[in-house]
Amino acid sequence: MIYRFAHIDMFDELEKIDFKRYSGNVVLWGAGKIGSVVAHRLAQLDIKFLAFVDTNTKKHGTEFSEHKVISVEELFSYYPEAVVIITTVHRREVIEQLNAAGRVFFDAWPLLLEFDWNGYHYMNELYMERMVNYYFLVLSRDLKLKKKYFVDILILNITNRCNLRCEECSVFIPSIERPCDFDKDEIISDAMNVIDAIGCFRELSLFGGEPFLHKHLAEIILAFKDVDKFESAHIITNGAILPDDKLISAIKSDNRMFIRISDYGKLSSNKDSLIKLLHENNIKCEILDYKNWYKRAEIRKFVETEEELRKKFNCCMGASFPCVSNGKLFLCKVCMSLCEMDVFPEAESNFLDLTSLRNMEVNKRNEIIRKYIERMDTDDYIDACKYCSGKSNLHYEKPIPPAKQIKGVMKIEKIKN
Repeated sequence: MIYRFAHIDMFDELEKIDFKRYSGNVVLWGAGKIGSVVAHRLAQLDIKFLAFVDTNTKKHGTEFSEHKVISVEELFSYYPEAVVIITTVHRREVIEQLNAAGRVFFDAWPLLLEFDWNGYHYMNELYMERMVNYYFLVLSRDLKLKKKYFVDILILNITNRCNLRCEECSVFIPSIERPCDFDKDEIISDAMNVIDAIGCFRELSLFGGEPFLHKHLAEIILAFKDVDKFESAHIITNGAILPDDKLISAIKSDNRMFIRISDYGKLSSNKDSLIKLLHENNIKCEILDYKNWYKRAEIRKFVETEEELRKKFNCCMGASFPCVSNGKLFLCKVCMSLCEMDVFPEAESNFLDLTSLRNMEVNKRNEIIRKYIERMDTDDYIDACKYCSGKSNLHYEKPIPPAKQIKGVMKIEKIKN
């Protein structure tokens, strides 16, 4: 499978480095997911590199992608002349250290614009494609590059009901005491208002919970059938529920729609039947074969400086795409879920109340929505960041088994000011 970044023209004005001239004298900074892809790409180009460097002390002395992982101190001591390729979204702090040491360094983007996944084995290719896209998103923010779209993906959270109870659910579904479907007419109305404000975008995501549980999913899909502002749309499902004929018909009515199936083994009990059903109806699907997960964000009071909060917000994958949920617009899925449960202290920055905009004059409403979303391309963090560890899924953490199930409601303490 070939990966091609959809908006290569973003980089037209930047110099494309010929990394072959540095072969044998390169160190990659960041022994994580993007580092694994860059290592794969360098091997394809027959460009040799010396080692990975990483600030995570648990990785020092280990091997990653068949190369040793060293500390920053070892980089400066053992490889004083090596060129550094930055393979982490936490590039700002890396650049500070490299500039202070007078080192030559480059971002990895020229290596990732187009390549073949053939021979890559670290993680599922479809999942990693999302990680590479996220890398480009963060880089575009840092370098202030002109983007094709104001918003890349718009998420519609339609339900917090789910047939699974995953202990490390990234949106804390097992902690919701009374899960429910959100009102379909309000979902559609609020989404249409946000779409009107943001204009064209790449992808619409129907999200949950388990979206197939929403009783009016077919009507929601049909409401966007003639909206020409997005290129594609997907539903994320865990492969345990089969759609009925009405839902299949709705999905088939829009050839932009595809199904993204998260494969959790035995828990995805109807996966094979679902794939067969989709193929029979010429509906596109993607299978995300999760070998492992990573722990969700830690929620508690943190003591951090303004600069630390800004960096956390800038690099957090959870705060990458706007989310419409239950009458509100969020910049972060974690914030979305925990505000619904009143876990975070009330703060104006945590969401935009879409219900108050429903009857507002269109131009004024659009201005307010766009202004709120614009902070995603800045370091203007939301108040919830003070109580969240942040979640950059590109940063290496100890992997855990996917979709471990629990019983009952997982209590989560409300944070007091």
